[in-house]
Amino acid sequence: MEQLLENLNKKIVKFYKQNFFDIKSNDIEEIRVDIDNLISFVESINENRDVVNKIFNDSLFHDVHLNISHVIAKFGTVEQLTKIIQMIGTSIVDSNDINNYTPLHYCAIHGRVDILKLLIDSDANKNALTSEQTRKWHALHFACRYGNLEVVKFLINHGINKEVRTGFGLTPLHVACEFGRVEVVKFLLNLGVVKDPITIDENQNMTPLHYAVVGNFLALTEILLIVGVDKNKCDMRGYSSLDICAKNNLIEMTKLLLKWGVKNCENSLSIAKSYNNKEVSEVITKYLDAKKCLFKKSTLKKLSPEISKMMLEFNPINLSEARIKIFGNVEFNAFGITELSNISGFFRRKEIEFGQFVKDLEILELCNAVDHINEMIVNAQSQMIKVALTNIS
Repeated sequence: MEQLLENLNKKIVKFYKQNFFDIKSNDIEEIRVDIDNLISFVESINENRDVVNKIFNDSLFHDVHLNISHVIAKFGTVEQLTKIIQMIGTSIVDSNDINNYTPLHYCAIHGRVDILKLLIDSDANKNALTSEQTRKWHALHFACRYGNLEVVKFLINHGINKEVRTGFGLTPLHVACEFGRVEVVKFLLNLGVVKDPITIDENQNMTPLHYAVVGNFLALTEILLIVGVDKNKCDMRGYSSLDICAKNNLIEMTKLLLKWGVKNCENSLSIAKSYNNKEVSEVITKYLDAKKCLFKKSTLKKLSPEISKMMLEFNPINLSEARIKIFGNVEFNAFGITELSNISGFFRRKEIEFGQFVKDLEILELCNAVDHINEMIVNAQSQMIKVALTNIS
């Protein structure tokens, strides 16, 4: 038996850090043969349940304290786990490794829906959490982290709270955004999860959008903006999503957020300059210069025919596209232009939105264009969200 365990242990150590689907099929098969040999040996010695239980619960990978159930959850088969449950009962399905990971966690990490179903049918604890040191993660969080959509669906369909939080207050949406898992994000948003949850103070009160921006996940960020997350929300440090871009010199992400009309750009510019991030500083400066011109009466009247024409090109399908391009390369989508605002006045500071500014100037063609977009946004946004959240695998 010692030789059987040694052979199995060597392979576990070798492949422990690799994802199941990244391991070659012949290596997986070798591990499964070793598991079969161990099960056959235990069956052959015909010992009582206590002895068998000890054999299967003895640590295989000693540094992590795995037992046979963890190994099968990653490498094995439904048939192998079924045999072991028949031999020693279901208590093994909730075994903890050194970090309190149960077989359920391993299934979520490695996308093993087949084993997961057997664990749930065997009354495994669906709400098991990892240790305090590993931030109390649920299996659902791991499924979101690794983009295992079928596991996410299975767990939620079996009653797992779609808003379950880690020890640091991350929801499944936070985790999916942190690791850029677009299809998981779409699925969660379709379920109606909270779009702007914040993490705990110790984790800076971050939103899913903050995580998507930090990861520089452009397509994912656009989806979040389309569904209406708070694009100006700040974390505990007072950093907005644009501030995060400014600090980390995320040029394309900066352009994307500006296209959507984020606010407090002056503060972001100061941050970019303080970190000597010249590229982002230049992008924000050009945007602020363009905005200043749009709120200048003489300039706006001169540009109104051109801007009106561009605004009338918006339709229910392209509202998020940068159809308005002025002063070379400053871009706005329908939301970005209608939500544009400017603060004026010295003693009595007053914020005025672009649409109101246009009406005050009585520029008829531009007024009509703004009304056209506003009406379209109201009527088409739900369809726009539906389109953005389609094509889930």
